[in-house]
Amino acid sequence: MTPNLPSVTNSFHRLGLAAVVLSCLLWGSRAGAEPTAAELFALRGVGDDVWAAFDDGRSITEDEAAPLCQVLLAVRAFPIRDVRRWAEQVGSLATVSPPDLERGSFYLVDGTVRQCERIEVPTGAAAHGELSHYYRCVIEFTADGPTTNAGTTDAGLTRSAVVYAVTVPGAWLRGDASRDDDLYEQATARAVLLKTSDAPDAQARPVLAAHRIAWHPDTPLGRLGMDVGLLDTIEDNRPLVAGDRECFYQMLAAVAGDDATASAATTTPAVKLFNETETIRGERVFLRGWTRRVTPVEVDDPDIRDRLGIDRYYQLELFTADSQHNPIVCCLLELPSGMPTGGGIQENVALTGFLMKKWAYRGERSSAQTDVGDQGVIRLAPLVISRTVDWHRATVKRNSLAGVVAAAIFAVVFAAIVGAVWRSNRRDGAARRDLRR
Repeated sequence: MTPNLPSVTNSFHRLGLAAVVLSCLLWGSRAGAEPTAAELFALRGVGDDVWAAFDDGRSITEDEAAPLCQVLLAVRAFPIRDVRRWAEQVGSLATVSPPDLERGSFYLVDGTVRQCERIEVPTGAAAHGELSHYYRCVIEFTADGPTTNAGTTDAGLTRSAVVYAVTVPGAWLRGDASRDDDLYEQATARAVLLKTSDAPDAQARPVLAAHRIAWHPDTPLGRLGMDVGLLDTIEDNRPLVAGDRECFYQMLAAVAGDDATASAATTTPAVKLFNETETIRGERVFLRGWTRRVTPVEVDDPDIRDRLGIDRYYQLELFTADSQHNPIVCCLLELPSGMPTGGGIQENVALTGFLMKKWAYRGERSSAQTDVGDQGVIRLAPLVISRTVDWHRATVKRNSLAGVVAAAIFAVVFAAIVGAVWRSNRRDGAARRDLRR
């Protein structure tokens, strides 16, 4: 019996409007207007007095630790779509010369993380109850600044910025409190400018604050633009929860640029997907088998539709030769033209995708399971994200009832014709014998 899996999006249905609702609640007095960064900062208690506490020309001091925590708590609460919009309005940090940077504005920081340090918030600090620690990272990037009136430019020069963040990928520290100059990790952040400080090369170094620094390692998923650090908080053997939402949709958006095919690849054993999920999470997997159900899923979350451009995906239940009749759930951005959807199908497919988690869901109970209640039993299925599938369309339908009936009719008609010919020949032979007499 094939279990009827719930839609992945159903697990997020209460989260769909969360980012939009927060933004509207924070700025409901201006219907239809998008809030500015300054407006939302002010509503979170970060006003002119907080910004004035940061002094240029030096690193963050002990006196600036408290206002820094205030800013970090504020950016942690901001909707992602608003932060992205603010950064797009201003542009990349690499394109702006240090004298032209504006405090309180968001910039895109795109470069290489060279240092990462965990900083504890003192137990007596006002922010300690909400923020126990944060991180200080040094990010190097190549400047692409404009040419000044004097004919000078910093384009092509290596510059650096200090970014304080609430969250960084766990792989950067590996249990250590700090990593100095031995990191070389591609990363991006959308961060607000706090001040500029002196850099070792005497250039002004921007100091910024961000909710998280996104990690783009040199792996198939990282090269597609996915923030692989989002996989840190994924927990197996649990239903999809609020913390999985951003990872799920970012992975769907990332595979849009994946042109790998599964036709000639060696398949990934199903036992690895079920038993070694934590080890191979985020890695590319290759699967081949058949599907009995494909479900189109509409995405009605305005944030995901606008920010990531995803308005629909397809949930496919895949069975492989070694999955022992257990489905592997695959979420796809698109289907091959003409491929059927719904239940009761039997289509041969192959795909390449990325393993996200081992998902716990309530499946249908079998006739032998009478003690599990009306809500069904808890089942586990690997959740794989892929752009599409290779569909091996059958030229002849197997086990076709129409074909069986047609063959039977043909056999009956053929037998009747042979019988009629045999009887006719027998009568003709008897008639010729009578004539000879």
